[in-house]
Amino acid sequence: MTDAKCFGECQEEYRAKFEYTLNQSLSEFYDFPFHPVVLESSSFQLYCKLSEQKTKCFSERCNDYAAENSFSPSNFVCLFKRSLFEKALKCLAKTEPITFLKCDHECHEEIVRTDRLKQTTPNNQNQIFVSSDLATYETELDKLCRFQSCYMNCMAPVVKEMCGEEESKSAIEIVEAYVQWHADDISDWHSITGNDETLPEAYGKSLLTTPTKFVVFCGLTELTGRSCDHVELKNPTKNMILFNIRTPVSKCFFVKPRVGMVEPNKTVKVYFTFKGKCHRVPSDYCWIYNIYHIVIGQKDTAFVKEDEFSSMNLRTVWNEKGKGDINNILHLACLFDEKAKVKHECKGHKIDRGLHLNDQGEVEQVVVEESKGEASSTPSKIVKLKKTPSSSDTTDELPKTADS
Repeated sequence: MTDAKCFGECQEEYRAKFEYTLNQSLSEFYDFPFHPVVLESSSFQLYCKLSEQKTKCFSERCNDYAAENSFSPSNFVCLFKRSLFEKALKCLAKTEPITFLKCDHECHEEIVRTDRLKQTTPNNQNQIFVSSDLATYETELDKLCRFQSCYMNCMAPVVKEMCGEEESKSAIEIVEAYVQWHADDISDWHSITGNDETLPEAYGKSLLTTPTKFVVFCGLTELTGRSCDHVELKNPTKNMILFNIRTPVSKCFFVKPRVGMVEPNKTVKVYFTFKGKCHRVPSDYCWIYNIYHIVIGQKDTAFVKEDEFSSMNLRTVWNEKGKGDINNILHLACLFDEKAKVKHECKGHKIDRGLHLNDQGEVEQVVVEESKGEASSTPSKIVKLKKTPSSSDTTDELPKTADS
């Protein structure tokens, strides 16, 4: 169990080191937009070192073993997206004075105007909310989400004008990624605490439904090191829906298919797999599969269905239509029950067909051999391919997953 007092002690130690090392009041420091402290190369290195010490304190002293893998502003720039952030650092630092003055003012004005509030509204940054303040908390979350989206759109043209093509691309990408990851983290909290209905509309709602909100991995043992579950996604709407699944941060989690399509009033079965020994099973933290989904029209649906042998068209549509903010997200939390009876036997799934054209322009199929139960990328022979149903799975090598 985590200890709130322990977290407070770690935070106070971090505050003291932060203010002494960086000569910056932590109460005046802000995570978004990126503060000048993290936009200067040498202070960024110190910021990451201090953040690493805080995370280590959470993990070793407070038993929060997931602190290193969970979203936080420092984890985002120092761990998850560090290479991209460092690539964008020069451009972000160059444009920060202008984007802050212009976009911070414009976006705050927009929120005030929209909500018909006075500018003297108290600043709730760094405020701690208790359960009785949930309504106020949701209101502040909604404002934060709208501010971040507004700022992201406001800073893009400034960055493009002041930085080179590659630098501006990296700068815009890191800001967009931060906004999306933060929104995911907020949505995850609402999902695992049963507060889905109170999630501000700015953070999106799910169109797809499932019989359960959990992916339950049962019977994991040291012998197999693998557990599987599958869940049916249902589309209760009259629209065609495309989905793209993001796995938890840990490399132990897998899913198949990662990208797919659900027809109106139909269901699609999704296979989830955890690979790892018992001592690697996460504890005291809820790991989340995020299922992003969008509605597509008849033209895109027809284009997807044209591709009978792979998911190339499906991915093409997703890459085109799934850009930017996605408002429809379904969250499935992972649970582990090592003593429960195994629900689904894990069996190997072969690699999907590799398609080739012979000299006559005929489609041929690569038959893939399996070695020791795992798929191999070495073809054993080429045979003529007859018409087969389309698949939304990738041609990448996949881990063993639950048998249907």
